[in-house]
Amino acid sequence: MNSTIFEQGGETTFATHRINTQNAVPISVPPYPLNGPKKQFLREELNRLVTQGIIEECESPWSLYDLANCSDEEEKVQSYFVSVDLPSYDVKSMLQKQMEDDEIKIIILSLEGEDPLEMSKWSGRAYVMNNGVLFRFNPYVDSEDRQLVTPKELSEDVLAQYHNSPTGEHYGIERTLQKISSKFYFTYMRKYIARHVKGCMECQRYKPENRQPAGLLQTPAPSQRFEVVVIDIFGALPATPRGNRWILIIEDVASK
Repeated sequence: MNSTIFEQGGETTFATHRINTQNAVPISVPPYPLNGPKKQFLREELNRLVTQGIIEECESPWSLYDLANCSDEEEKVQSYFVSVDLPSYDVKSMLQKQMEDDEIKIIILSLEGEDPLEMSKWSGRAYVMNNGVLFRFNPYVDSEDRQLVTPKELSEDVLAQYHNSPTGEHYGIERTLQKISSKFYFTYMRKYIARHVKGCMECQRYKPENRQPAGLLQTPAPSQRFEVVVIDIFGALPATPRGNRWILIIEDVASK
C-alpha cells in the first residue's frame, strides 16, 4: 500500500568507495565459528541477498571466508559487495500521508495558518515546514539534521526498514532508536521501537542472552522450632452462620 513512499532504489550511483591495497598481501583471518542452526540461517540469508541483487559475488584475491559453509579446513571462498538501500519518500505522497494523520494535520495547519500564537506554539517545539512537508529538529541532539515527522501509518515501515531489513542488522532498542531518530520522528517512538524489537522473532531466536544465569536458591535452615513462622490468608469462602469467610494460616517452617 505504501510502496511509493519507501520504494527500493536499487544500487546507489551517488558514491563509489574503493580501497587501494597496492601490492599488499591479503590478510588471512580465520572464520568465526557458528553452530548448525546459525549456519543454516546465515546460508539462507546469503542466498536470499544474492537472489534479490543486494549483494553480488566478488573475484577479488582479498576474499573472505564463507561463514555459512566454512569447514574445519577453513576453505576459502568468494566474498561479496554490498549495495545499501535506505528508505526514501516522495514529497507529494508524504504530504498526503501527513495530512491524513489527524495529529500531524493540526501541526501543519497551525504552522501555515495566520494565528501567531499557534504558529509560535509549534515552532517553539522545533517543528518546521519544508516544501509543504513537516519536519522536526531533535532538541536532545546538537545537530542541524531534521527529522521527518512520520505518520503512524508509516511507522511500522520505518521500523521494518531500520531493524528487520538486511541493512538493519537487528540492533537492540537503543541502537535502533538512535538510527531511526537521526532521520525520522513519530510520537511514542521509544515505546514502539521497544515493542517491535522485543517482538522480533529473529532476535528472540538467534541473539545470545547477555544476562548472567540465575543463581541457586539460598534457603537458610532454622536452628529451632518457631524461629521462622509463615502467615497467610485463605479465602474468600462461603460465609459461615457467624459471617466468617477467611481462614488465617500460621505455619512453623521447621516442624510444619
